[in-house]
Amino acid sequence: MYKRDLITAEIQKLSLILAKIMGLKIEDPLFFANKITDAIAENFNLNLHELQVLNRDQLLEKFKSSNLNAQQLDMLIKFIIPLLHNNTENKDSLKHLLLNIYTILEVNYKFLSLENFNHAKELNT
Repeated sequence: MYKRDLITAEIQKLSLILAKIMGLKIEDPLFFANKITDAIAENFNLNLHELQVLNRDQLLEKFKSSNLNAQQLDMLIKFIIPLLHNNTENKDSLKHLLLNIYTILEVNYKFLSLENFNHAKELNT
């Protein structure tokens, strides 16, 4: 019970951060990308640029060593998606990263989401 409440509180905290980031005006895409990258580093202790070059097995190992659960990975996806839509430089590597995370969630964490399934399908087309 305590663990579930702790996870719920953490998800709510991350949701507030995401809402704050999403509220930023995208007048300066570089500023926007830096804010999201900083939020990922601060809340997940992950380096987005490092994640982009890892293969699926390396990502899984990284997530396990960081003790990230399925809900946290799902929240990580929600941080990365705005970058995909506002970034032209790293679009392919972000797309590849998202597809790997979707697969890891489904296969290794047994976490299924219709939203994630539809977004992965869009990315594959």
